[in-house]
Amino acid sequence: MTKRPQINKRFFSLFLLLGVFSFSLSAQHPSWLNYNTNDGLPGNEVYDMIQDSRGYLWFATNQGICRFNGYEFIRPVDTSAMRGSAAFNPTEDPEGNIWFNHIDHSIHFIENDTVRTWAFNSVIDQYRGKFTVIERLAIADDGTVWLALENHGLLEVYPDGTHRVIPEMEDNCLVFTTVGRKVMHSVKVVNIPPSSHRGSKGMVFAEGRYEVIHWEGGKAVPMDGILFYRFPYINVLGGLTQLQNGDLLLFDAKSFRLIHDNQLQWRTLADIYVEKIYESPDGHLFVASHLGDNIGLFYYESPEQLRLGKYVNLLPGHYVTSFIIDRESGWWATTYDQGVFYCKNPGIEVFDATSGLPSEDVICLANDGEQTIFAGFRPADICAIDRLDGSPQILSRPPVLSREIWTMYFDTGSRRLGCSSPLIFLEKDKWKAIVHHKGVGRIPAKKITSDPRGDFLWASSSYGFFVLI
Repeated sequence: MTKRPQINKRFFSLFLLLGVFSFSLSAQHPSWLNYNTNDGLPGNEVYDMIQDSRGYLWFATNQGICRFNGYEFIRPVDTSAMRGSAAFNPTEDPEGNIWFNHIDHSIHFIENDTVRTWAFNSVIDQYRGKFTVIERLAIADDGTVWLALENHGLLEVYPDGTHRVIPEMEDNCLVFTTVGRKVMHSVKVVNIPPSSHRGSKGMVFAEGRYEVIHWEGGKAVPMDGILFYRFPYINVLGGLTQLQNGDLLLFDAKSFRLIHDNQLQWRTLADIYVEKIYESPDGHLFVASHLGDNIGLFYYESPEQLRLGKYVNLLPGHYVTSFIIDRESGWWATTYDQGVFYCKNPGIEVFDATSGLPSEDVICLANDGEQTIFAGFRPADICAIDRLDGSPQILSRPPVLSREIWTMYFDTGSRRLGCSSPLIFLEKDKWKAIVHHKGVGRIPAKKITSDPRGDFLWASSSYGFFVLI
């Protein structure tokens, strides 16, 4: 799928190509392109997204659902009473139709770019007043519709309209995951006698027991019960992610739990409220968060790094609701307030003032042939950046007369860094000016380049060409 070949204008700083999908905890931050209502997105409040079997991206917003074809956002034809209202839980059925639900709990699907109302919305009407929101929506291979109803259970509606609430899930089904459109795991809450837990800051938490239900051959197999602590007055629902190795990553409020072979392996507290977790094909974890003081898109190299709390916030200050990696390895993140963010090449890092650079107005670049990149700025400053760990170091200010560094060149033979204007060289941490012997004075070089044989350097200026021996 082709994307808009455009870079956000506020990222004029410094780009470094680090290779295909290379990213580490020492990285700065990737270059994002922002799509919003100015680009045709129905609303800037985006709740979720999926990529369908044809490669199109679908976004569920506060103003309805839309499809992105790589060039523009297209809204399907919708003549329903809920046209233009908030859409949630986009999912694809075996025929390639896109399903979603509106805020009134009605279910709809998109067929041939036209929104059609589900024939069995009356089934949901029977349970109104018994649940608050539809937490998850999935369509099985046989057309069965699965609905996770908060505070009620897991509703299963068959293609002929018959239905049931799974008996084992009657207390409260929070989440489920699907593999090959089959419901594999669910989470329910079992109430236990009231008790309390006092946190480190004196807050009292209500205590509840969560059970993970594993489905095998159509039967529910409960796992070991796991205790969770809820923050009072904050309704933070949990989530469940099945990792590629089969482990389950269970999260709620500010905690994570890893379950392996039906056993709790570890539990850790976090400083973020988790909305969703996405695992990349190479095992990296991306966590979306839009609640609390610490919001953004959090990157963990592995589940172990998640356990240790070591992360990089890729979208600090943004209310991120979901994240996916498309089939061309592009990154997509949705937000509650600023639409959609897209990173075409995660292997490109952006260095700007937040990374320690003296300015975001980069004029020229040079490299030492090894691991150091030199950047020249306006005003006249030079910064050396270690390409391995990304750490910037501002060099001693060159004694130049102009307001900016016009050009730079690193001579690998003499290990000297040259810049202009006027032409000077940094050698053993000292700047030395180059003066023309015929009275021209200091040379205001516009460009410095090496001789093909490598014996000397050429410098061009408004006074002509100069040979630097």
